[in-house]
Amino acid sequence: MAIPTCSQCEETKFELVLQQPQDAKHKFYFVQCASCGTVVGVLQERNTIEAMLRRIAEKVGADLTGI
Repeated sequence: MAIPTCSQCEETKFELVLQQPQDAKHKFYFVQCASCGTVVGVLQERNTIEAMLRRIAEKVGADLTGI
């Protein structure tokens, strides 16, 4: 099996970092090299859809208790 390697420094350890990009409304997980910080992938935060639904429910006065 191949071992994932950073394209910048050739390190083999990676980390997830939760960040909100400039001018973005939501946070994202960046998969980056634990050594040099080179970003190799981006994942949408799991709670983004839930947060959007809660905002909509708040605006229309819907009760989300029990959901």
